[in-house]
Amino acid sequence: MTFAYTAEQEEFKEVISRFFAENAGSEYLRKRIDAGTGSDSQLWQRQLWQGFHSLGLFEFFSDKESATLHDLGIVAYECGRALCPENLVDALLAGPYLISHLEKTAREKFISELGLSEKELYDGGVRGAVGVVGTGADKGVHLNYQEGVGGSAFVVLLQDSPGGGAGKLTAARISAEQGKRVGSIDLSSARLSIMIPPNELRYIESGKSGWLFDCWCALKARELAGIANRCVKMTAEYVSERRQFGVPVGAFQAVQQQLADAHVKAETADALSVFATWACQSSPDQFKLAAISALWYARTSAVEVVETAIQLHGGIGFTWEHDLHLYLRRARAVRAQTSCISGNNWAQTVLDLI
Repeated sequence: MTFAYTAEQEEFKEVISRFFAENAGSEYLRKRIDAGTGSDSQLWQRQLWQGFHSLGLFEFFSDKESATLHDLGIVAYECGRALCPENLVDALLAGPYLISHLEKTAREKFISELGLSEKELYDGGVRGAVGVVGTGADKGVHLNYQEGVGGSAFVVLLQDSPGGGAGKLTAARISAEQGKRVGSIDLSSARLSIMIPPNELRYIESGKSGWLFDCWCALKARELAGIANRCVKMTAEYVSERRQFGVPVGAFQAVQQQLADAHVKAETADALSVFATWACQSSPDQFKLAAISALWYARTSAVEVVETAIQLHGGIGFTWEHDLHLYLRRARAVRAQTSCISGNNWAQTVLDLI
């Protein structure tokens, strides 16, 4: 049994990494922050041309008919490393990935209830968002979600009740006019707040709510692992070049110990999250435990890794000009978004699954 990436998946990973390096690097992010851009239609269009939205790019490298969560995890990881400012992963999860895993009846109901077409869901003609809600969604939902180009066309609501369960899949049509821009610690992406009344909620009898929530947890863990990995690499390069007393600062034991600890945390988050995405299709019985455990670990360790990276960069690490504070903001924002699994009830759920 192995959950390591195949040669095709590694090639897919390299293509995505190169795309973000060329199209959404540090200079681009800073210009976007300065301009207060909520979403960039040109960047989104380039992602569609690459085939990201339908994961058609992966299918180019693979003989499989459709992408798995293991494949989608690659996108989430690279989005974390690059601080992707678009809601690409959420759009993939709520759109092509979800409908490709629904039974025919549930898929037809999902599409018809929201007034969508299967083609526009796959080719990116409409863009979905993901929101996490507690029980009692039938009374209406106040939702905070990541902004999409021109405002997302629909949102899929995931129930965060401990213990999971099948649950009903809930979704709603939304428009840009309904959402109100809200402040966020994460300056590299914009968020909207919206109130969805109960009469606009659509319930899909699919029993997929708990499963989709676990998928979301696994992907958030992959994003955080990408953030941690990037910060460790940035720090390793910096302490190898920065010299003090005639030697690289990386030669000092105190620096080595802290960086080694950060590396262990980043690699552990990576291994747990990779296993979680792999387990979705390859070991379903372990999936819920793997997904929740991976996110539980990553949401704390990723923040700690970035904070260590800032400290090891010395004075430059605390400045606005350096990119590390952007990674800290994203890691803290994701930790806040995933606070639904931090309670004692979720701890008991994990213990019950072991």
